Amino acid sequence: MGERQSSAAITTQYATADPVFQVKTAALPAKYAYFRTCRGDGHCGWRGECPSLSSCCLPVLTGTAIAFTYFEALLHVGDVSKLDHEKGRLNSLGNLLSNIGYSRDIWIDFAEEAFELMTRLAESLRAMNGQADSILLRTFNDPGESMAIITYVKVCIPHLSLFELLTPPPAPSQCMGADARR
Repeated sequence: MGERQSSAAITTQYATADPVFQVKTAALPAKYAYFRTCRGDGHCGWRGECPSLSSCCLPVLTGTAIAFTYFEALLHVGDVSKLDHEKGRLNSLGNLLSNIGYSRDIWIDFAEEAFELMTRLAESLRAMNGQADSILLRTFNDPGESMAIITYVKVCIPHLSLFELLTPPPAPSQCMGADARR
């Protein structure tokens, strides 16, 4: 995952492109304030949903990612207890996965990476050291860690409501005016 960038950069990049791209990219800043680029390794759909401008793994719009944005949304809530709650909720899926035939040996290594990330993010929020965003970005830029977390999310999604998984409560600052686009 790349650093957050203004979505106006996409408009500038495609200013002399095909007119269809010009129209589509010109509309992006009104709906999405920021975007992130994504590694084009075939798993970008799980790191982020590709915009409908072109082929997969062009700039990924913040807010549409599946795995990365789940954790990013938890961070933006800014509530350590929410991270702890989510860790417990996802950990309790172990019983469901076992009941439907998934051996713990199949998924536990992947789950442990996700839980470890949640622990590191919670510790950073508790310490108020301002490192949580960097921890998340570093984790998703490490191929081993990110693939483990993405695999765990792939295992979990069929057994959780997508709405429930992807929509932790918004932070108060995200509920007002232009901040809603962040």
